[in-house]
Amino acid sequence: RYTKVTSGATAKFRSLAWKLVGIAAAIALIFTAGRFYEGGANTEAEQQLAVHRTLVMEMMELMKSDRTSNRIRAATVTFALPKTDPVTTANLGYLLRNDENANVRLAALEALSRFSHDAGVRDELLAAMNESPPSVVRFELMETLVAMNEKRVIPYLEDLMNTDSLPQHVRDAAQMASFKL
Repeated sequence: RYTKVTSGATAKFRSLAWKLVGIAAAIALIFTAGRFYEGGANTEAEQQLAVHRTLVMEMMELMKSDRTSNRIRAATVTFALPKTDPVTTANLGYLLRNDENANVRLAALEALSRFSHDAGVRDELLAAMNESPPSVVRFELMETLVAMNEKRVIPYLEDLMNTDSLPQHVRDAAQMASFKL
């Protein structure tokens, strides 16, 4: 009888031991899968960061070009970016404020306007407004800032409306933009 009790207890002990081993294996599998998934997410983020850096470097090289088409391409290469960063924003802002070609400035404006939620982008657009850009760029800047509902543009609009040396159509456009805000 003693041997039967021992063999029954041993069987129960083995059964319990296997259940515990199974539970431990399941927990280990869950943690391993979690680490693998987390590692995959980090790898994807690292890949996106590498692509972002490559695009920024390409943009900076193209900005130095004497060809207008390359400088426009420098602005439009950022269309592949899911978000902006301070370096990209500053480079696009530089093109918007300083390029001698209005088409390059408009391409930079379009690239910046994609990131309208970013405060740095809004600051760059306002700085460009302060630089007295060519008329076509000024019109687009006004429209973009109004579409963003950027109230800080109002003083610039008032200055435009009150400057008698500007053509009437520029002053009228500023007045219409101020009404929209």
